[in-house]
Amino acid sequence: MRRKDIPERLVQGQCVRLLRKWRCEVFRRNVGIEVKEYKGKTRIVRYEEPGASDLWGFLPDRRHFECEVKRFGERPTFNQIEWLRRVNHSLSPAFWVDSIEVLERNLPHIIDGASVRYRLEVQTYKVRGKPRVSICGDWDLILRKT
Repeated sequence: MRRKDIPERLVQGQCVRLLRKWRCEVFRRNVGIEVKEYKGKTRIVRYEEPGASDLWGFLPDRRHFECEVKRFGERPTFNQIEWLRRVNHSLSPAFWVDSIEVLERNLPHIIDGASVRYRLEVQTYKVRGKPRVSICGDWDLILRKT
C-alpha cells in the first residue's frame, strides 16, 4: 500500500498508540453533522464544534494537548487550523500531523515543553488533484531553553 493510500483512521490509530506509549492520556473526538427527521421536521444535529481536532488529551505532566490527524499529504481545513491556533494560544500545544513519523519526531520535544508556532500566510496546495487555497497551516516547534 502506498503511503498516500493509508486511510486517516489508520494514521490516527498509530498516533493514539504512540501517544499512549509516551504515557499520554489520549481521547478521540467525533466531529460531524447529521440530518435527522422527527415528527415531520428536519433537524441538523452537530457533534462537537466545526474544526475541533481528532485527538485531545493530557501530556505526562498533565498539560492539555490537541492533535488533528490527516492522511499523508493532506492538510487541515481553515476551521481546523483556526481551532488549533485558538487552543494553542491558551498555552496548550495544538498541532496536526499527516504521518506517524511527524508525531514521532516532534512528540519528545512537545513533552519536554516545546511550544508550537503557526505561520500566518496564504498557501495554495492540491488535494487529490484539486487546487485549494487556505491560510498556511504549517507549524514550527519553539524548543525550550535548558
